[in-house]
Amino acid sequence: MANNEKLSAGEISQRLHKNFVTTGAQHSTLIVDNMYEQSTQGNPNVDVWFNAENLDEARNKIQEVQGNHIIEKYQTPGVKQSAAVQVQPISLDQVQTVVQKCLMRES
Repeated sequence: MANNEKLSAGEISQRLHKNFVTTGAQHSTLIVDNMYEQSTQGNPNVDVWFNAENLDEARNKIQEVQGNHIIEKYQTPGVKQSAAVQVQPISLDQVQTVVQKCLMRES
């Protein structure tokens, strides 16, 4: 589709998302409480995981983050993290992410 009609990633995403909305396509999303405090010290690790070609490449570049980053509420014995599965429509942001990754793999 992208090659035949010379569409941009944005145009492909818009068309695909419109098709999903029209057909009522949905997906299941796992919703989990975030039990960790965000730390700027860990931001470089996020970039490493996001940009790695494979797990071995990422593992070799990860830096240890010092300290306990578990939110105080979850440090109490017996307090458990909640999780639920929720059915949701597919968002345009999700479609854009998949289209961009697919197009990057093609080139």
